[in-house]
Amino acid sequence: MQQSAHKTYSARTDTHYDPERGVLTAILELPGVEKKDMKLSLLTLRHNRVRQLKVWGTLTPTLPLPSAEGMKQYPGAYLRERKFGEFSRTFTVPSDLKREDVQAVMKRGILILKIHLGPPAEAQDVQEITVS
Repeated sequence: MQQSAHKTYSARTDTHYDPERGVLTAILELPGVEKKDMKLSLLTLRHNRVRQLKVWGTLTPTLPLPSAEGMKQYPGAYLRERKFGEFSRTFTVPSDLKREDVQAVMKRGILILKIHLGPPAEAQDVQEITVS
């Protein structure tokens, strides 16, 4: 299956929140991605003021895309199972989160994020909305 280089895919991620420490750990699978090919951004959406931590970048395919030129260099059959192209993953974070609250370490294609969110809310604030 060939994947378009313009389609953004979501990096596979495991997460765990430790309420005692107030830390969210996110482990992202990014095989083949170099540090220079990815970015982490902390941003606030203008329309609703929601704060987000965004991980994004590009994974370049190891083999060339099947083409006349590529087939000359790598003749034979192609089977593509790995994703490549643009990727991203977004985490909603507290509005007062700062850069210093995020630690990022990349090891062997695994990005480990430690996000210091602070203590959990006292109770979940659920407000019913009536549909008229």
